[in-house]
Amino acid sequence: MAHANFQCPSCRRHRTSLIAGTVFQSTHLPLTIWFLAIHLISQVKTGLSALALKRQLGVSYPTAWRIHHKLTQAMVKREEIYTLQDEVRADDAYLGCGQPCGRVSRGSENKVPFVAAVPLDEQHHPVYAKFTAIIDFPRTADWAQDFFTPYCTALADGLAHFNGVADACCHHDVMVAGGRKPRGLPQFLWVNTLLSNLKTSTSGAYHAFKFSKYTQLYLSVVTYRFNHRFRHADLPASLFRAAASVAPRSERWGSAQECNRANNFFERGNFMMVSHEMLMYFFIIMRLRFPLVPLLFLIPSASAAPLDLLVHDPLDTQGLVKQPLGQIWHDPQLKLPQIRLPKEQTFTKAQSLAALTTYALAHNPQTRVAFENLQASAVGLGVAESAWLPSLSLTDNAARSQSNTTAGFSIPILNSNSDTLSLSYVLLDFGLRSAQRDAALAQIYISGFNNNSALTKVALTVTQNYYQLIGEQALVRAYAQTVKEDEANLDAAQLKQHAGMATIADVLQAKSALAQAQAQLISAQATVRSDNGALAGSCGLSPGNAIPIVPLNTHRLPPHITPSVHSLVLHATQNNPSVQAAAAQILASRATLREDQAQGLPTLSASVSGGKRFQNGLGPSQNWAIGLSLKVPLFTGFHDSYQIQQARRQERSARASLNQETQSIALTVYQDYQTVMGARSAAKAAQIAVNSAQASLAAIRAQYKVGLSTMLNLLTAQATLTTAEQTRIQDITTAYVQLANLANALGMIGLPNTTTGFHS
Repeated sequence: MAHANFQCPSCRRHRTSLIAGTVFQSTHLPLTIWFLAIHLISQVKTGLSALALKRQLGVSYPTAWRIHHKLTQAMVKREEIYTLQDEVRADDAYLGCGQPCGRVSRGSENKVPFVAAVPLDEQHHPVYAKFTAIIDFPRTADWAQDFFTPYCTALADGLAHFNGVADACCHHDVMVAGGRKPRGLPQFLWVNTLLSNLKTSTSGAYHAFKFSKYTQLYLSVVTYRFNHRFRHADLPASLFRAAASVAPRSERWGSAQECNRANNFFERGNFMMVSHEMLMYFFIIMRLRFPLVPLLFLIPSASAAPLDLLVHDPLDTQGLVKQPLGQIWHDPQLKLPQIRLPKEQTFTKAQSLAALTTYALAHNPQTRVAFENLQASAVGLGVAESAWLPSLSLTDNAARSQSNTTAGFSIPILNSNSDTLSLSYVLLDFGLRSAQRDAALAQIYISGFNNNSALTKVALTVTQNYYQLIGEQALVRAYAQTVKEDEANLDAAQLKQHAGMATIADVLQAKSALAQAQAQLISAQATVRSDNGALAGSCGLSPGNAIPIVPLNTHRLPPHITPSVHSLVLHATQNNPSVQAAAAQILASRATLREDQAQGLPTLSASVSGGKRFQNGLGPSQNWAIGLSLKVPLFTGFHDSYQIQQARRQERSARASLNQETQSIALTVYQDYQTVMGARSAAKAAQIAVNSAQASLAAIRAQYKVGLSTMLNLLTAQATLTTAEQTRIQDITTAYVQLANLANALGMIGLPNTTTGFHS
């Protein structure tokens, strides 16, 4: 039955089919025979030989053998997706039996070593199985690095080669079997169960094991059935999907295991380890039935030059990273640039917010970074404008040469010296240099607005830390007054107790209130020291630098903002440096677009050169040249067109970023405005609450002295006053901080002197 081919109607040369790129490619058999083979191979439990498959399909033995091996190769590819993770049980084994006249036991020529591994779940049940054929057991370390996930745990017997599991960043546990057989150990129950299944499957299906190159095929058939043991009915469909997704492989390319080992050998660069790897490499070349010498040059060149593979690390680059895994790296010969600590500054008088802001703008490293970036952008403009000037170069060449022939003749020594002066200038480039200059100029704009943004951010940080500090200092004063009042309450309670007018409960309540007030005072003092460090750091000083500041006037409310919120939003969208930088980015994107468009246009250049050459035995010679050069790009592999499209998209992205930044700033201004107005109103209400609490405390204290009130009422009034003081201080500082946020959103450096400053 012929399979339909699809031919291109235009060229009538390219053909394809539905089975191209699968294991069914180039087959002349009906697909129904393949489907029957898939069903038989996947459903039989004890294995199916090619001879038995021949009888079921009614085909010749070579055909059945090829079908069998192609389908098992699909199983091999399907099983490669599994990796070993979590808790793994592993054991070593051999497949095959000794030959009559050969060696026995481990040295048999017909025995192939392989490793059996089974990951277990939390109930110690097998998740899946993995059998991997290896060249010899010393390669167990390579096997572990290929299939183990890092940080898993592997339990194996006392075979020394399993120590290579630790090289794959895995934990290796050893269970020494001693005189016991491994199948008698419960830890290796599932591994030995799978090995028994392998023996049953191969013994019942195959009469002999003669070809070691097919080891992985035999092993993968067993693991494929085991890994799909709970989906036995789905095995034919699963095998069909695997066969349809595996590329066809010719038999003469050898086993997959041998080819993978050869690839891994050359990829890792272990060229000096010749003993086993090189012999295997030459063996595979002979198996490929290709000329040996061309492959010797083709295969090593896939990874590096042949001579580069002779030495692993000739420059000793690993000498700088000799520390073991998990230890700190250091280099005693490393010399880093000098690291300077923030300096100390002594202030003789209390500093205002304006003075600290001015000092911070000149000493904060953030402003220095923005300033230097702005200067670098200005230099970049000079780089762009240098393209308008001609380039002049001087070249001097000196040589001494002599030639000898095999016939014994020699040419006298020749000394030559030549000097050449060259001048080149671009006459016409259709706007390329102009676009580059505009891009550099736009970068200056961006850096300038970023510099302004850095200034406003530093000023905002100083303002926030300043009001946070004076607010905490005001709380310290309030807590200190509370401690003083509680001490007076304790003295009054003790006097009344001695006079028999109060009980011990009043004294204990007074002591408890005093202890709580002292704890609040200590905590507030620690917060003041921390806030002082934050203010010093924002000013570019050492965190331990004490800064005297003007105390907070709790009787003065923050200024009222006279402009409307709409006018403030309009002002912010026009003066905020972040918005301005986003707008300047549009100019830079447009310049980049024009630069990319000019890259595809012709370029006309002029060049002039002249020089003189001196050579012994000959007179000096002069040469000069003048000419024009026209460069016309015809085809750049669509590079220019894609670059122009990319520049257009970036320009649109810059415009979208401007809209996004504008909306963000407008929302920030609106929210800060509402917060400032709310905090100012709250501070006004808190002032009334403080006045009422002070009057209430004075009245209750007077009543307590004459016995008309209790200690509980007195302490409650004192706590109410303390809470009112805290609320007032927090509302005032919050109003000032939000006012600073509003000024920052408006593009101002620091707080304006008056509310009219919001109009400027």
